[in-house]
Amino acid sequence: MKKIIYIIILFVILITPTVKADDRITIKGDYMSSDKVYSKNNIRIYPSSEYLISESDVFSNELTITNYSPLSEIYLKNITTGEVEEISIIDLYEFDYDVPTSTLKLGTKEKQITYNQYESNTELYPVSSSIYGKIEASDEGSGIKGLYYLISDKKLTQLELDKINTWKKTTGEFEYLSEKTTYIYAKVIDNVGNYTYLGTNPLLPYKLATIKTKALSYSTSINQIPSIEINLNGNTIDKINIDNKEISKDNYKITNNI
Repeated sequence: MKKIIYIIILFVILITPTVKADDRITIKGDYMSSDKVYSKNNIRIYPSSEYLISESDVFSNELTITNYSPLSEIYLKNITTGEVEEISIIDLYEFDYDVPTSTLKLGTKEKQITYNQYESNTELYPVSSSIYGKIEASDEGSGIKGLYYLISDKKLTQLELDKINTWKKTTGEFEYLSEKTTYIYAKVIDNVGNYTYLGTNPLLPYKLATIKTKALSYSTSINQIPSIEINLNGNTIDKINIDNKEISKDNYKITNNI
């Protein structure tokens, strides 16, 4: 009896082989990782030559899935036997239409200003002449493809940035010497082509900076409001002028230096 059962089981295994779904279909998108295909808009699935493919009951040689109508199962039809089989594809592809999360940090290696978006502010920001930059990014979908930065002597709109082809690629960190007012832009791209821009307000080297204060606590013996300017050198106060006249360092005290 044991011998007969063994022969029957062996026969069943031989006539019904187990075939993985991904052996019978090819999935194409914008990017393929080790275990999944990613796309911004469309996923295309092609069956092997023995099959036709469908999402319902109309079969063809190709199936397109859009990001507004994703599918978790599809149907394969054996051309020879006419047999139709439902297979799951839910773990084989993913739509990625979100831009990467990113930050741009500028300053020194010890201390930086952080930008989380494209900055439209035009107020001058004093910085060291030797600028250290760092781009940090993550992407929950297809992953980060590239990090880029651009140094410009004028403010650029996002439409203008789209036309720039002189971006410098970086692994995340970069440095440059600034002798004039500059704007720094960062571009972060994921593997399916989603991208985001980060940008600074104008950066002015300390040695060139003259700041007209918006608020200053002081006492004066004259009956008028003086015009006050602060000149920076490095990351310290170099001199203070009141009504275009330099004030002796003995006559003031810095309590909250920049």
